[in-house]
Amino acid sequence: MDIFISWAGRDSHAVALVLRRWLPEVLPFVRPWVSSEDIRKGTRWSDELWGRLRTTAYCIVCLTPGAVRSPWVNFEAGAVARAVGGQAHVSPLLIGMSPGDLGGVPLAMFQCTEFSEFDVERLVRAVNAVAATPVPQSQVSLSFRRRWATLQDEIRRIDIGSADELEEGEASGAKAADDPVHPIEDRILEQVAESGDDWPMDVEEIARAISQNHVVTRHYVDQLVRRGFLREQRSAESPSTYFTTSAARAYLVEHGLV
Repeated sequence: MDIFISWAGRDSHAVALVLRRWLPEVLPFVRPWVSSEDIRKGTRWSDELWGRLRTTAYCIVCLTPGAVRSPWVNFEAGAVARAVGGQAHVSPLLIGMSPGDLGGVPLAMFQCTEFSEFDVERLVRAVNAVAATPVPQSQVSLSFRRRWATLQDEIRRIDIGSADELEEGEASGAKAADDPVHPIEDRILEQVAESGDDWPMDVEEIARAISQNHVVTRHYVDQLVRRGFLREQRSAESPSTYFTTSAARAYLVEHGLV
C-alpha cells in the first residue's frame, strides 16, 4: 500500500523522513513515498509527482508551525483528496501545534492527528483499516507500542521552528527552497520560455496556455518572480509581461523540461 507523505520546509521534511523509516516497521505492507527521496533520477520531476498525487490512496501531511500555511502542502492534500474517485484519505499530522492553530487553512477540514501516543496509534490503525489485506488490529497495537518510543525520540530531536521560518526553508515535497515547488510553475516556465523575449506573455495568456484560471496563475507567477525565475516588465498602457531569467533557463535545461 502506497502512502504519500507531504511536507514543506526543513522541519516538516525532517518529520517526513522519520515517518518514511518508521511506518514500515509497524505496518510492513506500506510503502511510504517522500518525493525528496523517491523520485527517480533522470525522470521529469513534475510528471512523476503529478502521477503519484493522482493515484495515491492515503496521504499523511506533516504539519509544523512553519509548514501549515504553505500553498504546497494544501495543494498536495487537495490533489490526493480528489484522487481515485474521491476515496483517498488525508491525515494531517500536527507536530509542535494543535488543531486550533490551523485557523482557516484548507487542511483544517480534515481529521487531524496530534503527536501523542493515543492519537498516532489511531492514525496507524486508520491506515491499516483501508489496506487491501489489513493486519489484525491486535498485532498492529502490539507492534506500535513496541516502536512508539523510537518515533517519539526521533521527532523530539527535530528542532521545530516557528511559522516565520518557512520562508527560509520552504521546499516542495520534492525540491530545494530555491527551485520551483509546484507542477504548475514548471508549466508556466515552459510556456514563457517557449514564447521567447520577442513575444512576452501576460498572466491572461499564460493562464490560457496552461488551462488554469487567472487567480491560480497569478499566484504562481508571483512566486516565480519572487524566486528570481521570472522577470516582470511593467507598462502603464498594457498588462505586465514576463520573461524567463538565466536561472529559469538553466533550471529548464537541467531538468529536461525543454
